[in-house]
Amino acid sequence: MTESIMPLVRPEFRRRARLIPHPHVEYGATRWLASHGQALFPHPHREGVELLRSGRTLIYKPRNPKGALLWLHGGGHIIGHPSQDGPLCANTAAEVGVTVIAPRYPLSPAHPFPAGLNAALHTWAWMHEHADEFGEPFAIGGESAGGGLAAAACQRLYDEHGPQPRAQWLFCPMLDDRPTADRRRDVPRDRPVANNEQTRFAWTSYLGQAPGKEHVPEYAVPARRVDLSGLPPAWLSTGDIELFYEEICSYARRLREAGVPAQLEIVEGAPHAIELWAFDLDVVKQMLASARAWLGDQL
Repeated sequence: MTESIMPLVRPEFRRRARLIPHPHVEYGATRWLASHGQALFPHPHREGVELLRSGRTLIYKPRNPKGALLWLHGGGHIIGHPSQDGPLCANTAAEVGVTVIAPRYPLSPAHPFPAGLNAALHTWAWMHEHADEFGEPFAIGGESAGGGLAAAACQRLYDEHGPQPRAQWLFCPMLDDRPTADRRRDVPRDRPVANNEQTRFAWTSYLGQAPGKEHVPEYAVPARRVDLSGLPPAWLSTGDIELFYEEICSYARRLREAGVPAQLEIVEGAPHAIELWAFDLDVVKQMLASARAWLGDQL
């Protein structure tokens, strides 16, 4: 592997990618600043979408919603805030016609697994209590660590015979702890948004143990589930140079082998989480249009 990922980054992403910081997430003050800074993101105005709040949850409600999406933000389980996804949530509400419900969930290492997953499922149950307000049916989605939480939520809801999501909508999901245990993947260190060292710290914080061990708690690592049959249809995205590329492709393939419809969108030369920091570029607009069309078809 080359010392720098930048020569492989698609030209339209490269300038922004160079500006993305690589914070020392092992420091609590850094994580606090990252999450609380994201909370200050301005909330986008989208015609026809009302922004509501319920406690620590943001709700993007269109006129006459035809369903609802539980949306879980990214940040490696260690940083992040629902405000960071404001444009994605507001535009999805407007273009798909769904209520997007984005909770703030507990973060590691102060709140390791299963705190985040339990919080997500608590919001899922709360959504069903208010289905007449938000619209039905429901789907679950998320980005990065939030995408991993969404996948884990689908697995647990299936096993517990709870109200099932109509679809899982997974942007660059963080699905497997095992690859990050390989320290050879620490190079290149300049991967935008998420490199291997940061991800190893994130998994360690979330699991309460080093990644790659033989045993992990059930539902903590979605890719470790043996039987993926019975899960809801999935849409997944990844860049072909991002850290999670192989695990996302593998999960999509295994879903299909288990009889679960799975659409995988691969963006050439794309780093991690482009829908968060490059959503105004044409290639990302095309990906988001495809994602929203798929979600609309499921609801």
